[in-house]
Amino acid sequence: MLKKTISYTNFNGEERTEDFFFHLSTPEITRMQIKFKGDIAEYAKKLQQAGDQDGMITFVEELMLSSYGEKTDDGKSFIKTKEVRTKFEYSQAYAELFEELLTSPQKAQQFGQGLVEGAKAPNSEAAKLIAEHQAKKDGNVTSFTE
Repeated sequence: MLKKTISYTNFNGEERTEDFFFHLSTPEITRMQIKFKGDIAEYAKKLQQAGDQDGMITFVEELMLSSYGEKTDDGKSFIKTKEVRTKFEYSQAYAELFEELLTSPQKAQQFGQGLVEGAKAPNSEAAKLIAEHQAKKDGNVTSFTE
């Protein structure tokens, strides 16, 4: 789990500083690896090297919004309902973090690494499924060895 302290001015003109929490579970990381055709950090690096600003914006938004949630007081759950996500997406805290990550590739990389490092890495069986999915999608034959 990644905790990010964000300072912002809310819609009442009040200066606020709050902690926000981000987390990707193993299944979420696996789904993202399938969607982005491999390692999440490598995908971001490719976007940056290609100068693909539209792709980078979409990627940063997806990473932020799919990882944002609210942890329960007892620490047993991390809630990511549509309502929780929408509330964050339309906040000034989201706008501040979005700008920070888009204008600083280093901070974006740290954010992404913090999410992935904080989660349990997909096991070899999950990696095998990712490789098989890619092979079917690309029409290529891929072998997988441990």
